[in-house]
Amino acid sequence: MPSLAIYLLGSFQIELNEQNMTAAMRTEKERALLAYLAVEAERSHTREALAELLWPERPEGVARTNLRQALLGVRRTIGDRDSLQPFLLVDDEMVQFNAEQSYWVDTEAFNTHIQTTFSHTHKSLETCLSCAQHLQQAVDLYRGDFMAGLFLPDCSGFQEWIVFHREQYFRYLLSTLLTLSEYFQHLGDFELAHKYARRLVSLDPLDESAHRRLMIILANSGKRAAALEQFQTCRRVLLNEFGVEPSIETSSIYDRIKNGDTLPTRPTTGSLKRVNLPTQLTSFIGR
Repeated sequence: MPSLAIYLLGSFQIELNEQNMTAAMRTEKERALLAYLAVEAERSHTREALAELLWPERPEGVARTNLRQALLGVRRTIGDRDSLQPFLLVDDEMVQFNAEQSYWVDTEAFNTHIQTTFSHTHKSLETCLSCAQHLQQAVDLYRGDFMAGLFLPDCSGFQEWIVFHREQYFRYLLSTLLTLSEYFQHLGDFELAHKYARRLVSLDPLDESAHRRLMIILANSGKRAAALEQFQTCRRVLLNEFGVEPSIETSSIYDRIKNGDTLPTRPTTGSLKRVNLPTQLTSFIGR
């Protein structure tokens, strides 16, 4: 049975039976179409709606023709044209991704790993080995922003869909990195705590609490000079972006590190909040 893998966290990629078929997609619209159908696989889509989504400025007849050609290109690439078990269910009016087929999408796997931590019974998320392993796997799946590099300036509705999902995945990545840094700091594994805290700061440099977390981890791992330098980095960012000095809390941590005082082993900020995270995060439909 054919197996299809679709990578959307980062640049768009597809593999069919472990063979990279990304270059076989002729146009950005074909990539956009397959990505949209895969992410919105829980429901069927009318051809009219898909044509309007991807060719909003074209006359209806032209848009429907373009959609038909794009569907042919997608089905050719994923081996659907003569398959008895296609990845896309297509008729004269409707199109839907076939969830019964053998396929894998990184966004779906990312969601599942995070959802597992919400349904798992444990004393604390920040001390649960099983959940930490799931969160690590979620972070490993995140190669970059959702559908990075794909931009369709003539499709405002589709671009809104991308931005909506991009912001959601990014927000959950930040929360996941924060939780992992706290988990490994609590264990005393400062190397991994530093890894996740450093990535958090690099992705969200305007978050002052992320800088504080990294300062504490560096100081507690014996890297006092690096912790003091991190404060200066934080200070430069805040001055350049907002014209303000670091908060009293951040400055206090800096003074304690400078004076060699004992620092808390647990950060003062919270971590990944327990919310009801659906399989596909929050639905874009109807917004």
